[in-house]
Amino acid sequence: MQRLIRLSAVAVFIASLVIVSFGVGVGVGRYSPAVVAGLPPAIVIGPASAADGFGLLNEVLRILREDYVDRASLNTPHLVEGAVRGLVEAAGDPNQSYLTPEQFREAMRNTQGIAFDGIGATVNMDENNRLLIVSPIAGSPAAAAGLRPGDWIMAANGEDTTKMTVAEAVQKIRGPRGTVVRLTIKRGEEKPFDVEIVRGPIPEITVSYRLLPEGVVHLQITQVTQRTGEELRNAIPEILQARPRGIILDLRYNPGGSLNATIEVASQFLKDGIVLEDVNASGVRHTYQVQPGGQLTDLPLVVLVNKGSASAAEVLAGAFQDHRRATIVGESTFGKGTVNTWKELSNGGAVYVSISHWYTPNGRRIERQGITPDIVVPMSEEDWRAGNDRQLRRAIDVLLGSSR
Repeated sequence: MQRLIRLSAVAVFIASLVIVSFGVGVGVGRYSPAVVAGLPPAIVIGPASAADGFGLLNEVLRILREDYVDRASLNTPHLVEGAVRGLVEAAGDPNQSYLTPEQFREAMRNTQGIAFDGIGATVNMDENNRLLIVSPIAGSPAAAAGLRPGDWIMAANGEDTTKMTVAEAVQKIRGPRGTVVRLTIKRGEEKPFDVEIVRGPIPEITVSYRLLPEGVVHLQITQVTQRTGEELRNAIPEILQARPRGIILDLRYNPGGSLNATIEVASQFLKDGIVLEDVNASGVRHTYQVQPGGQLTDLPLVVLVNKGSASAAEVLAGAFQDHRRATIVGESTFGKGTVNTWKELSNGGAVYVSISHWYTPNGRRIERQGITPDIVVPMSEEDWRAGNDRQLRRAIDVLLGSSR
């Protein structure tokens, strides 16, 4: 069973606005599938004791069937699905969500790295039911339109997103390539403004690299899918052939993804030790160890993070920081550290349920805290618009200083 390090409130949906998380995140991002034994038919509405209170469901269903004036129009599967959604939401954990069969199929498609269309952004529903952008995917329509982490999507095509679940909002925002979606955005203290985005293909490649003039490799991982570990392994021979003075691992705006792939990535840079730990509701602790055989363990390393670095990206930064393997440069990360897994339902849908919290090797909990860089380098909107990458320049200086 593969699990996710989840990132979002109800679900971080990526791309089309799809789903994400290490909680590994939800995103208009991607997950790896974690389908476990099915639950009973959506919800069991049967005999229940007064102690558990679920007899109320039967009472309400009976009243509707007997007394509702339009009872002929009642759709029992729809009623049951509404009850399931209500149960999940009433638990009060924004990292959990119910997905309809259609939404679950789309989520599985995207976590497997299959190409899809949309806007390409990871989103999160906060405690005030505001749909916030965690991170646009590099090279996506959302990034090209200038959407930024923290932007509040107030409306999609004029419909108020605060009255929607994440899954419902994603359904409104996603769509076929070439079509247009109009988002009403609130950014900080600015007045709301509309952005029209032409939906398009979302980049499938998660690993890219280039040799900078200073003789260091700028290695960027935009998200962590099931294919990221393989992509990195394929890139390593060319990286080593360049004989770089070091590597700058860029995890900025990385919303997270697959736990297994996160272990693979960490293991290319660490010789041994713990990558992360998780603790479940029973207090049982599970430790994830470095896999032997990493090929980049001896090269100097600097890691770039910012407020769009979430979930799996935070796990990587936290592991490298605790092992003193790398200097972390940039801004404090998002702070999502819930481990989630899919529980597939008999109706073809699924519940995305929080099963544990995860911690860095030194026992730091990342949920709501994030990773604080060793060297804080803020980036303003003006810096981004002007292409003034102060964080990358500082990372180069740090790397060259450590490799001289």
